[in-house]
Amino acid sequence: MPEPFALTCDSCGEPLLPNLSQADADGCLWICINPDCPELCAAELESEDLVEGGVPQALAGRLVRLIDFYQDHRGAARGG
Repeated sequence: MPEPFALTCDSCGEPLLPNLSQADADGCLWICINPDCPELCAAELESEDLVEGGVPQALAGRLVRLIDFYQDHRGAARGG
């Protein structure tokens, strides 16, 4: 496995880290650590996506609401 921060995102150029939650027999996927990366698309996350990943339903709903709040707050802070 490459060293952390040795790989960069094709979309924004920020470092990638191993996404160990997606690890399988072939290794793991890599995830961009830039919250503004266009590939991240956290605003499109649905609670069902988290539940499929093993997150309890109640927590998944709270996490999605928190992400939405954060996205709205950042947009207002930027004037958008």
